[in-house]
Amino acid sequence: MSGETLGTGISVLLGSYQGVDAEQGIADLESSVVACPDGVEVSDDFKVSAVKSLDAPDVGDDAVAFRLVGGLNGDDTPAAYTVVRSGTNLAMFYAVSLTDPKTVAVPDEVVSAQVAKLEKTSG
Repeated sequence: MSGETLGTGISVLLGSYQGVDAEQGIADLESSVVACPDGVEVSDDFKVSAVKSLDAPDVGDDAVAFRLVGGLNGDDTPAAYTVVRSGTNLAMFYAVSLTDPKTVAVPDEVVSAQVAKLEKTSG
């Protein structure tokens, strides 16, 4: 990875769905990102104060990327997400940055490499 991603921590979550559930899930997520630029109250303790759509990498069948700012008990911690659909699978990449939280993003090279592995193993 490039020097600009130093201090970035990334987690990956994979999910497999039935029928069109993955396709509907990523479509719903994309709609929610567009509909909530000023954030949303998830619960009494967890609030998202801002959501910003980002350019998604050209991988998989569909991809959505966004940055949100929010957290527990009024803490505003920026985090970046990229969600990729490949067939009936969804891969969610989550990133936080210890060195530059305001511009945190999931590196495209990480997403591309991991989605290629997913597609190779899932046929």
